[in-house]
Amino acid sequence: GIRSTEDTVRVDPLKATATLEGEQLALGPVNVELATSADINVGAQTLAVKSLTVKGMGLDVQSAFKGSQIIDDPKLSGSLKVAPFNLRELLIQLNQEAPETADPEVLKNVALDTQFEGSPKDLRLQKLAIHLDDTRIDGDLSVANFEDPAIAFGVRIDAIDTDRYLPPKPEGEQAPAAAPEAAAEAPTDVPAGFPVDALRALKVKGGLHIGKLTVAKAKLTNVKLDLNARDGKITLNPTSA
Repeated sequence: GIRSTEDTVRVDPLKATATLEGEQLALGPVNVELATSADINVGAQTLAVKSLTVKGMGLDVQSAFKGSQIIDDPKLSGSLKVAPFNLRELLIQLNQEAPETADPEVLKNVALDTQFEGSPKDLRLQKLAIHLDDTRIDGDLSVANFEDPAIAFGVRIDAIDTDRYLPPKPEGEQAPAAAPEAAAEAPTDVPAGFPVDALRALKVKGGLHIGKLTVAKAKLTNVKLDLNARDGKITLNPTSA
């Protein structure tokens, strides 16, 4: 039910079902269920969502969060959990083309669990846990100032085979042999289309640790990488495997 006074609104509980339809839904109309329990105080500019559940299109999303200065300068903090879902099927429902991968079975088991803090200007994810098929990804991620973003991260990956996610090679395709002249000389000009401006503006600092990594059929263990990019200078140090 909904109860309100001059400055407050209490929703406890609220349940609703909506039917979504349109050209963007390739498989036709879908039902989406929403349930929530929340308290809003307009005078104090506070928000407390004790629970928020959204189900539909194969998704089961649960969240709980609090907000302050919700009118003047909104700030939110809370938790977000997305139960395992099939990303390929979701993309098809949304009339999007699923990426073609060497292993057609990947992207069928994806899940997310995190604590978050955010505002219209920045976002911070803590205790981030992502399941990507057989891979577990843990860490923290923050983005300060969306207009000129500065990214910080610390990420740990238990094991991942990147070859499974790359596009499949056409049968019989072989890597082209490099011309002797090209192999003997290093290029002196920046290649056309190289994102120089994007790299110059990059502001990123963080560390990555991968327990087991397969890339181009090479198997690496205990991969460690520290990245620091700012003012056009990009440093990868230390790196080890």
